[in-house]
Amino acid sequence: MRWAGEGHAWLLIGDDDAAVQPLLDVLTARGHRHQLLGFAGDPTRTRKKLEVALRAAVADEPALRIFCISRPSKPDSAPSTKSLERMQIRVLSGTRRLFRAAGSR
Repeated sequence: MRWAGEGHAWLLIGDDDAAVQPLLDVLTARGHRHQLLGFAGDPTRTRKKLEVALRAAVADEPALRIFCISRPSKPDSAPSTKSLERMQIRVLSGTRRLFRAAGSR
């Protein structure tokens, strides 16, 4: 696995590069290493992809920090209860996939 930077190792998981970019900028500025993985696509393939990535990341960096990130579907509009609910469902769904991948052997 290739890490960018030299500080702590971060594995960022999200499906929107634009939402993650400000965090990547801060991590880079502070010298932290990071890699971005997406959730997009078939859940079975995503789980396998996450499983492989997590195993490789932990093998390279046992003190790995994992961060799941998402944002509302329409970032230019004011958040509504419905958009926040959709985001919560996406985040929780993605986090469940992450834990399944991490727990698989």
